[in-house]
Amino acid sequence: MTPAGNANKKGLLINLSEPEIFFGSGNFYVTKEGYLHASGGGDIAGWQIGAGKLKGTYSSHSITLDSANARIFSDNHSDLHGTDKGFYLSGEGFSIGSKFIVTPEGKVRVGTNAVNYQEDESKYKCWVIDGNSSESYIKYGTKNNNKYIKFGTSGIEFGKNGSIFSVDNTGKLSAISGIIGGWHLAENQIYWESSEDKKNGKIPNIGAAAPSQYISLNGSKGEIKSNNWALRKDGTA
Repeated sequence: MTPAGNANKKGLLINLSEPEIFFGSGNFYVTKEGYLHASGGGDIAGWQIGAGKLKGTYSSHSITLDSANARIFSDNHSDLHGTDKGFYLSGEGFSIGSKFIVTPEGKVRVGTNAVNYQEDESKYKCWVIDGNSSESYIKYGTKNNNKYIKFGTSGIEFGKNGSIFSVDNTGKLSAISGIIGGWHLAENQIYWESSEDKKNGKIPNIGAAAPSQYISLNGSKGEIKSNNWALRKDGTA
């Protein structure tokens, strides 16, 4: 943007009638509208001027405003999926170090190597928060992982494919172990034991010696059994 009077792009032109200023090769000028352009080096209030960039440095840290690539980053964290210390912000998303990222879709990932979410998720230990989909949720791990945890609008799941514990949004509950109202849950079995037997460590096992007071509902055998009676699936008692 060099006027005819400075066509050779040398020297300094100050036009008092417009007014406007043009200097040298055109790396610095101020138009009559007050538009300022500066490139090729130098600094403004401590910010170093580069080609399409402003860089501020303090101690061993820096912040770069990169207009050429529409991004802001600190230190060497110049990529959304970079793992260096620092932060990165652009239309691609926002990340801090290797353990925090906000994706373009609005998902938040926090944890080990969270910034590498585009790779195989099963390799990384991170929490995912997604509130911008048909199902909002907070989860850890993947469904085929034994440490999988998910809290969402569709329900709650623990363990591989929710196999350890799950509750859907209709209230349907599934669990393979635990205690509900004093009743113990085991594989294919629900049982109750007396407090005295529990104190002595006597846990009822079908086919083994049972504690003195217990009631067991066994789905695999189709029977209800106590210490001195049983109802079987064939109707015998």
